Amino acid sequence: WEASELWVGDVEVNPEAHETLIITVTDLRRIAGDRDKFSIGNSVWFNSSCLVFTNDVDGYSAPWIYDVVEERDKALQKSSNEHFSEPSFRCEC
Repeated sequence: WEASELWVGDVEVNPEAHETLIITVTDLRRIAGDRDKFSIGNSVWFNSSCLVFTNDVDGYSAPWIYDVVEERDKALQKSSNEHFSEPSFRCEC
């Protein structure tokens, strides 16, 4: 939960597979995050081309959006020194 990455890729389902479903993922690309520096969470598809997620690149989890067609991301709100989400992982120790 300290750091993570968000990846997208093209998914193809083999329509000729009769007994076993065969799924192929190609053109994988990291769109956000860094496994050693900051984390990504709460990713959800907004529509068929835009993925919304939280990104703590500025130290606080803030909402971001990534457009897979234009291949660009942007913050939906300037950093406000507030978290927009709960931690992705909690230890109930």
